[in-house]
Amino acid sequence: MLDLVDKVVEEILDAGWPVTLAKPAFSFAAPDDTFPAFVVNAGGPVLNIFMTDVRENRHLRRPEWDKIELGAGASSSHPPVYLDIVYVVSAWSPASDQQAADPVGVEHRFLGEALRILLRNPDVVPQAIGLPSGGAVFNAAHVYLSAAYPEGGQPLNDFWTTMKQGWRLAVQLTVTAPLDLLLDGPAEPLVITFIQRFLPAGSATAEQRIQIGGRVVRAAGGAPVQGASVRLMASGREITTDSRGRYSFAGLHPGLHRIRASAAGLTPLERDVSVPDGPPADHIFELS
Repeated sequence: MLDLVDKVVEEILDAGWPVTLAKPAFSFAAPDDTFPAFVVNAGGPVLNIFMTDVRENRHLRRPEWDKIELGAGASSSHPPVYLDIVYVVSAWSPASDQQAADPVGVEHRFLGEALRILLRNPDVVPQAIGLPSGGAVFNAAHVYLSAAYPEGGQPLNDFWTTMKQGWRLAVQLTVTAPLDLLLDGPAEPLVITFIQRFLPAGSATAEQRIQIGGRVVRAAGGAPVQGASVRLMASGREITTDSRGRYSFAGLHPGLHRIRASAAGLTPLERDVSVPDGPPADHIFELS
């Protein structure tokens, strides 16, 4: 679950970064005394997003179970636990103080831009930004981001001392996200079409990112085909289906996409899928 929160933060920063400013590399590694060498090797500015603390948010705790209506009956589900995940976000320039470039000015500019993007996204839904792999609860949940909160965060003196670094300006980011107590294994993508629209900085035209998901099943009986190959013919991107025959592609542009499904011992099936307007049945490949 914590790795999914990392992906949420990275996706927000990556998608929101303005075209007028070179995009930095994103790193979740510890910014210790070996990190400056990593920055130099990166060849450009690096935004470090280091997780420092995880705590339960008891203000969002609910003792009662959720009741879900299911036609003639109902199901009860244990509510998720919400966690506050704390990051220290800092910007790093490969230039040194002895060089002509102003490393502190570069770092402040990149950190300020990161802060602007984070403050513009206080509430996100993972499935809306193309991250479908966290399970039904995480995918549809609201994930809350709070940066540079006015009451102040934990003092960073000890943090930089532990990292064996001198004092450096940093922003503390808290991400509040759910942990599904009933999720026993990795979740599989559903038959889905998710559309994300965003307006890049400096552009008057909105762009779309579309994610589709589907299944590969046997024509006789509808049993899922595990380990089937599903390929986007134009780009060559290829996905292997899971134990439920499910696959998912993200980051697609609108239009027709030629998709081919194949599996050992079965006849391959290939068709054009209209994204995002095609019928859901086109996402299901029945092999015989």
